[in-house]
Amino acid sequence: MIIAPARGAEDIEIFRALCREYFDSIRSIALLHLADQELEGLPAPYVPPKGEILLARDKSGVVQGCVALRPLPETEAVEIKRLYVKPDHRRKGLGRVLMDEALKAAKAMGYAEAKLDFIPSMKEGHALYLKLGFEEIERYNQNPNPKLIFMSRKL
Repeated sequence: MIIAPARGAEDIEIFRALCREYFDSIRSIALLHLADQELEGLPAPYVPPKGEILLARDKSGVVQGCVALRPLPETEAVEIKRLYVKPDHRRKGLGRVLMDEALKAAKAMGYAEAKLDFIPSMKEGHALYLKLGFEEIERYNQNPNPKLIFMSRKL
């Protein structure tokens, strides 16, 4: 397993395709409106030095998943977004590996805290976030989905 930053147009297109799969998998109407805007603007808001896109590839270079980091304005926190593992590669610990790498990257960028949000149907993600030391918090962003769960963890 190789986890590496997305660099160049080809990697951004791969990330865009993974994001489309992610959005299709959650089928949240509130998010689909935002999805098109985000996909058009990539790689922003996930650009270094305060953001990052990480891609997971197997030994042959086939992309299996991703996660992204973006700064939360006027805070010392980073937001973890777009954790996605392709269906054929789930239940093998890849989500954990991607989150571990995202947390390491966030700490290396100087962030003091990591935040994230997710929909309640993402039960495996919720369990993973709890194992990684995230705790539920009050809403911290303007996402229009009223059902989101918000979590945070010190780095």
